[in-house]
Amino acid sequence: MNDTNKAAADHAPGERAPIQDQRSALVRAYQQQALGRTDPLAANLGMIAADLMGFAHGLASLVQTQLGPGSVSEQARERLVADAELYLRFVRQFDRLVQLERQLGDSSKGRTEGT
Repeated sequence: MNDTNKAAADHAPGERAPIQDQRSALVRAYQQQALGRTDPLAANLGMIAADLMGFAHGLASLVQTQLGPGSVSEQARERLVADAELYLRFVRQFDRLVQLERQLGDSSKGRTEGT
C-alpha cells in the first residue's frame, strides 16, 4: 500500500485525509497571492484560477474514492469516466488561465521597462 492509500485508509470515510488539507492550503495560498496583485484583471484571473484549482482537487479526491476496491457497476464506471473528463476540463481551463496570467505579467513588465 502506498503512502497516499495508507493515509486515506487511516481516516474514516467522512474524514478528510491530510493530503486534501494540504491541497486546500495550496489553493488558499494561491488566492492570497492573487489578492495581492495590483492589477484587477490579474487579481481576478488568479482568483478564478484558484477556484478551478479547488474544484479540480475536490473532483480528483472523488474520482480516487470511486477507484476504490470492489466491483464497479456499469453506472458507476460511466460516472467515473464523466468525472475524469470533467477533471481534465478543469485542468485544461486552469492551464489557459495560467497562460493568460503569464502573458499579462509579461506585458506589464514590458510597459514598465519601456517607460
